[in-house]
Amino acid sequence: QQSSPADPTKQGARSSRKPGAQSSRNKGAASSESARSLVTVTSLMANGQVAQLAGHLNRALDNGLTPEQAGEVVTQIAFYAGWPNAFSAGPVVAEVLKKRQQ
Repeated sequence: QQSSPADPTKQGARSSRKPGAQSSRNKGAASSESARSLVTVTSLMANGQVAQLAGHLNRALDNGLTPEQAGEVVTQIAFYAGWPNAFSAGPVVAEVLKKRQQ
């Protein structure tokens, strides 16, 4: 029985990746985790979901986000997602950073 190239589950199907190429998910895993965390934190701030922000911000900081970057996100949120969202997120960010310094 001959396999169809459109069905990757069949034997004989070819991968479109070059031999030896790493997937983008594995390449630079630490920075990838930081980037995904940054997207999550930014999304929560932009949508005004501050109840979940502290936990995700702590995870983002554990994944390599710097305190300076966290502050920059609040500034960007103010301009792109509205000042009310930034003013709601600001105290949460400040509290998380204060607790991490202790």
